[in-house]
Amino acid sequence: MNLQTPLYKEHLSYLPSLVFVLFIGYYFFAVTGVQKVISWDTLGYYLYLPSTFLYDDMALDKFDMYAGLISQYDLSSTFYQVDKTEVGHHINKYSMGMAVLYSPFYFIADLIAMFTDYARDGFSYPYQMMLHVGGYFYTVLGLLLMVKVLRFYYSQAVVVITTICLLFGTNYLISASLSTTMPHNLLFALYAFILYQTIKWHKTYSLKNMVLLSVALGVLILARPSELVAVFIPLLWGIKGLKSVKEKLMLLKKYKAQFLVAVLILVSCGMPQFLYWKILAGKWLVSDYGNPAEGLDLLTPHVLDVLFSFRKGWYLYTPIMLLATVGFVVLKRRKPELFYAILVFFILNLYLVSSWSCWWYATSFSCRALVQSSVVLLFPLAELINYAMKQKWRGVMYSILGLLVLLNLFQSWQYKEGIIHSSRMTKAAYFSVLGKTERPANYSDLLMVERVDDGGFDKLPDLSKIKRTKSLQFDFDDVTKGDLYGASAYSGQGGEYMNSEKEFTPAIKIPFNEITQKEHAWIDITVKVKSSMPGKEHPFSLVTLFEYQEKPYKYQVFNAELMSLEVGEWCTVKRTYLTPEVRTKKDLFVMYFWNRSQQHVTIDELKIDIYEKKE
Repeated sequence: MNLQTPLYKEHLSYLPSLVFVLFIGYYFFAVTGVQKVISWDTLGYYLYLPSTFLYDDMALDKFDMYAGLISQYDLSSTFYQVDKTEVGHHINKYSMGMAVLYSPFYFIADLIAMFTDYARDGFSYPYQMMLHVGGYFYTVLGLLLMVKVLRFYYSQAVVVITTICLLFGTNYLISASLSTTMPHNLLFALYAFILYQTIKWHKTYSLKNMVLLSVALGVLILARPSELVAVFIPLLWGIKGLKSVKEKLMLLKKYKAQFLVAVLILVSCGMPQFLYWKILAGKWLVSDYGNPAEGLDLLTPHVLDVLFSFRKGWYLYTPIMLLATVGFVVLKRRKPELFYAILVFFILNLYLVSSWSCWWYATSFSCRALVQSSVVLLFPLAELINYAMKQKWRGVMYSILGLLVLLNLFQSWQYKEGIIHSSRMTKAAYFSVLGKTERPANYSDLLMVERVDDGGFDKLPDLSKIKRTKSLQFDFDDVTKGDLYGASAYSGQGGEYMNSEKEFTPAIKIPFNEITQKEHAWIDITVKVKSSMPGKEHPFSLVTLFEYQEKPYKYQVFNAELMSLEVGEWCTVKRTYLTPEVRTKKDLFVMYFWNRSQQHVTIDELKIDIYEKKE
C-alpha cells in the first residue's frame, strides 16, 4: 500500500462490491427471509452430506425416507435428483464437488440442530439457513478475489468501472441475488481464486500457491466436470508467442516436482467420485445425469443459440459481454501474456457449454452456464475500458457502458417480475416486452409452447391456432385375423389382436425430422379399441415416448381406465402427445400398445395426425 494514499482511497476499488453485497445481504435476510434453498437441483448437489454424515447411507438405500422428507418440506415435485442403477442401487445424478463447498455450513447447521429443538434431519431451518449464509459467503469471497485479481493489472478507476459492469451489467446480478446456492455463484468464487493463485504462482513459483491452485481446480472439476477447461488458464498463462511456449516448457521442467504434486492432487480430488460411481453404478464414469433427453453432444454444439438466440442469447441479454469479447483485440496488443490463456479458455468453455443438448439450461436469465467463467472475461473488458479511458472518444464508451448497465438492470427486473419468461422467450415475445413494464394481452401466444412434465397429459390447443400437416393411417388389414366375440376388425380385413401370448403390438417409430421441421408438433392419435373387460379391470395401455439411441424419454402411458371402454364394443380412444425438446432431429417418436393381462383386446383403424402452430 502507498503510505501517502489515504486508506479509503486505496480501497475504493472494493466500493462497488461492498454496495452489491450489502444490497443482496439486505435482500436475502430482510426482504425475502430464508427460502427453501435446499430444493430442486441444489437438493441433488447437497444430498451427499446428510446421506453420508447423518444417515450413513451414501448408497441412498433409504430412498423412501428421503422422498418423505422432500414431500414434508416441499423441496421438489419429484425425486428426479436420484436414479436407480443397473446394479440395483440408487445414485445421485450430480457430482459431489458442490457438497464439498457446502460442507462447512452443513456441519455448523448440524451442530445447531443438535443443541436446539429443530429437527436434526438435514433439511430443517438451520440447514436451510446455513446454506443461505454459505451462498452469501462465497459471493463476498468471489468479489473480493475478483478485485484483487484485477488490481494486479489495472488502475483503481478501471477496476471500479469493470466491477460495476459485471455486478450490474451482466446476468451475474440475477445469479448472485436469486440463485446464490446454485453452482454458478459458488464456482465464480473458485474461478476468481484460481486466477489469483495462477498470478501469484507465476510471480513466486511457490509450492504453496501451486497446492492451493490445484485444490481449487480439483474441487471446481469435481463440482462440474465440464469445468476441466479451467486447467488451460494456468497452463497457458504468460504465453505470448512461440518463444514463450518454449520458456513455459522449461518452467514446467524446472518445477516438475510441483507439477507432479498438482497432478496427484487433481487425481485425489476426483477419486472419491470415481469410486462412488464404480461401487454404486458398476462403472468408473457415469454421464448425462442418467437422462437420455439431455447430455453432452460434442459434434452438435449450439454456439449461435447460446450467444444470439432470443430464448437465452448471452450477447442479447448480456450485451456488455459482447464488448468483453471485442476487448480481446485490445488485449492481444497490450497484454499478450494474458491473451492466449484467456482466449483458449473462452473458446473451449463456450464450446462445451454449447454442446450440452439442453443448451438453454432450464429456467434462468440469459445463459447461466457462463456466469461462473465471466470473471475470466473481465480481463478483455478491463483492457478495452483501460484503452478507451485514454482516448478522445472515452465519453462515448462511458455512455455505452452506462446504457448497457441500465438495460441489464431493467431486464433483470423484468425477469424477476415474469415479464421476461425464464425459459420460453421468442423473438416476438422479446420485442413485445422490450422497454415495457407489463406483458401484452397475447403474451402467452408469443412464447414457446408450454410443455407438461413427463407422465402428464398433453392437449391440442385451440384448433384455430394450429394446422394439420400430415396424416398417417394404419388399418392392420395385413395382420393375421384374430377373433374377439366374433368380430375380427372394426373395418377392412383385420385388426391387431392381443392376448396373454401377445403382450405388445409392434412399435410404430417415426423420426422427429419426418414429423416436423419446426421446434415442436402435436401428435394426435385416434384408434378403435375393443376389449373383453372393463377398463378399470383391464391393465391395457397406449404407450408414447421419444427415443435417443434406444433410450426412452418423455415416456407417457395412457391407461385403459381413462379410455371409457365398453366391454365387447368398439370404442374410440384419443390421445394427444406434444413432442419434447428433442436431443437430436433423428430421435424417434415411438408408439405401441401394451396388454398386461390375460384378457383379449383388438386394435384397429389407427390414425396419427400431425399438427403445427400456424405462422
